[in-house]
Amino acid sequence: MAPCPCASGGTYDGCCRPLLTGQIAAASALALMRSRYCAYCLGETDYILATWAPATRPAAIGPEQTRIRWLGLQIHGCREGTGDDSRGEVEFSATYHVNGACFTLRENSRFIRSDGKWYYLDGESETIRKKPARNQPCPCGSGKKYKRCCM
Repeated sequence: MAPCPCASGGTYDGCCRPLLTGQIAAASALALMRSRYCAYCLGETDYILATWAPATRPAAIGPEQTRIRWLGLQIHGCREGTGDDSRGEVEFSATYHVNGACFTLRENSRFIRSDGKWYYLDGESETIRKKPARNQPCPCGSGKKYKRCCM
């Protein structure tokens, strides 16, 4: 039983897999956000597009997404996005590795619920390049030193 990439603490089969395969719909904005992160990790671009609000959905996910290796997700907070709410917000940080460098994306994502389903609407984000020292722990969470891992 592999852990879910969304860092929920659950297994992939018991957490995000049922959402990505369409067995169930996300019950909250947070659940949708976690499943979308998981979809980015696994390259499931069809799911990413299907869960994007039609009003803001791009025509396609760029090929640069396939070169990104997502390393970890941290949820900072949620506002609304459950029960009978029609809107929700999730603030998170996601660390990734691309072209030999590590970055952290920090975003406050906005979600809407339409016809009983949650959709990603848009978000305000900033990306920060992480420059760990050679002997610091690797940002990917492997437990190895940066020089022995993603450097």
